[in-house]
Amino acid sequence: MTMMQDRQECSRQSCRWTGVYAEMVNQPNGDGFSSTFVCPKCGCDSFYVIDKPIESERVNHANRLIKLIATHGRKFLSHENKIAHMELGKGGKVFYVDAYTRRRVYTNREHIQWSGLSEGGTMQSLISHLKRYILDGTPIDKRLIAPKCFREDGSNIWGYDPVEADKLREQAFKLPMFQEV
Repeated sequence: MTMMQDRQECSRQSCRWTGVYAEMVNQPNGDGFSSTFVCPKCGCDSFYVIDKPIESERVNHANRLIKLIATHGRKFLSHENKIAHMELGKGGKVFYVDAYTRRRVYTNREHIQWSGLSEGGTMQSLISHLKRYILDGTPIDKRLIAPKCFREDGSNIWGYDPVEADKLREQAFKLPMFQEV
């Protein structure tokens, strides 16, 4: 892998932007001869190379679900044509790469608000279930996808239009990760 294709993570704790070297900003040093590549989010010039994620069929299933959610209704899990995704790292570490913050969010800690997650608690819960599915194959309850409210109008707690929510559920439930209710 060449330097331009290496995955980078900003060293600044408050940023932790994740991307590739080619996305970094080339900032001239002022001497007319050299330049420094800096984080496009915070301008920090300290970053490190991160490992390529481990390929996994379950990660692919989780990412297909995320893509479906990001392309229906209110388009959760996406921002400015970027779609969030899950990654499996060494030692069973599961990361969620947030579409808005572009941070790799460590998902193995549960019951706390994750730093770098731009979504709310309902999406964090779904991401936790995806993490369990990736690690040990625990099926995901169908009721987690655009959960229905107890109203006759067919509304759901995600605020998706009922028709869009039904389309999403129909496509999502074809994935092998769901259990029957």
